[in-house]
Amino acid sequence: MHMEIPYSMVLGRKRTSRLDMGGPPVMTHPLTQDLLSWYDEHKRDLPWRSNRTPYGTLVSEVMLQQTRVDTVIPYYEAFLTKFPTVEDLANADLNDVLSMWSGLGYYSRARNLHKAANQIVQLGRFPKSLPDIRSLSGVGEYIAGAIGSMAFDLDVGAVDGNLHRVLSRVFCDSGDRKRMWTVIEALLPKGRCGDFNQALMDLGSSMCKKNAECSGCPIQKHCGAFSADTVSQYPTKVKKKAKQKVSFVALLIRKTEDHSCIWMGQRPPEKLYGGMVEPCLVLDLTTATMGASDWVQQHLSFTNLSTHHPVDWIDKGRFIHVLTHKRMEIRVLECVVPQDTDPTTWFEESETEPYETMKWYDSTERNSVGVSTLAQKILDQSNTGQLSLF
Repeated sequence: MHMEIPYSMVLGRKRTSRLDMGGPPVMTHPLTQDLLSWYDEHKRDLPWRSNRTPYGTLVSEVMLQQTRVDTVIPYYEAFLTKFPTVEDLANADLNDVLSMWSGLGYYSRARNLHKAANQIVQLGRFPKSLPDIRSLSGVGEYIAGAIGSMAFDLDVGAVDGNLHRVLSRVFCDSGDRKRMWTVIEALLPKGRCGDFNQALMDLGSSMCKKNAECSGCPIQKHCGAFSADTVSQYPTKVKKKAKQKVSFVALLIRKTEDHSCIWMGQRPPEKLYGGMVEPCLVLDLTTATMGASDWVQQHLSFTNLSTHHPVDWIDKGRFIHVLTHKRMEIRVLECVVPQDTDPTTWFEESETEPYETMKWYDSTERNSVGVSTLAQKILDQSNTGQLSLF
């Protein structure tokens, strides 16, 4: 059993909330000074740091939610090239926005960002106070703190997962992320909170990771967990819920004369993968050993297909797609159908995912809409094996 180190020992003075003091702290804490000195010399060169406008900060912070920095960089640069101003984003068609988000995941972020842009344009300006920033669609406490401190130089913290981990170790505090919003107050430097928040992010992503690399840490001497040799115990691990397991069959239906033309469905805006386009998914409650032809005969209704053109279905194999709370097994079946086929009626007796519309998409149309990572995996699965034609 270990003993938590009092805040007064870590800080070297009684910890007093900035709110209790009635104003900003009268001095910058030594930990903060050491961290900012390290940051000034070692900060990462990131595109949104050279574009610290409210709009640029909003886009970057939304993209960075649950997504790695190196993944976000090309998306961020392409997005701002396509929508350089908040007005451009607000006036854009949602399909265009989702198209630029294809492959980045967590697509509700794109829909909320589009809504937030419209809110800002309707307001006539970007909101500057924390409550007003917080009122934007998809903006939580963290993003509001990030925009406030980085774009408007407000003296506020911005506690994400990285900051939670660092602060938990510094203070030997097993509290949750919400608690760290109070903890960080004693360290905030007046006038440089944006840099301070980003410095903690850089530290958390480079050294103070899940498996900490403490040897080069600039705030090692201030860290209670390092002093007590308990770094691995913080933050307290929370047991994750088991992921729900579901099985689907994805149907890659192509046209005879143009194999790039695929029958796809667009999901409703507020559902999982909202607004994204994908090959149609049918819930699979049958045995995994059932053959492709038997499966489709049991699940689909070929009411508008001539008996002179029987469908030859090819099993293209399976793959696993993992979401935050769901583990999806996807089996891909592929076929080629006559040019005038309308597969809409095939799905009347099957339990498909909810689609707002289903239609043929050629390669040009697919490039103009949002295609999720899951959908791209299904399309890529077509490269496995050989496709049988009529």
